[in-house]
Amino acid sequence: DMDEFVRMHESDFYQHTYTKYPYGIQRVDAFRYILMFYRGGIYTDMDNGCNHAFKELVATVESLDPDASHLAVFPTTEASDVDIDFLMSTAG
Repeated sequence: DMDEFVRMHESDFYQHTYTKYPYGIQRVDAFRYILMFYRGGIYTDMDNGCNHAFKELVATVESLDPDASHLAVFPTTEASDVDIDFLMSTAG
C-alpha cells in the first residue's frame, strides 16, 4: 500500500503534505520518489521502450564511478532538466 509505506517512512510528509494532495496522481508521483529513496531500483513508465537489458545499463553506470556508494540515473529535458519517466538509483 502506497499510503502505508509513506506513513511509515515519512510520517511528517504524510500528515502535512501527502494526504493534502487534491489528485491521486500527485500521491503516486511522491510515492515513486520515496520508494526509490528507501529501496532504490529501476522505475520506468509503461510507455517507455528498451533497446538493451537493464543489466548492461547498471554495469555501465557502476563502471563510471566504481567506488561510489550512491548512484542515480535519469534523463534530462530542455523544459525541466529532469524527466521522471525513467529513474534508477541506489537506496539513499
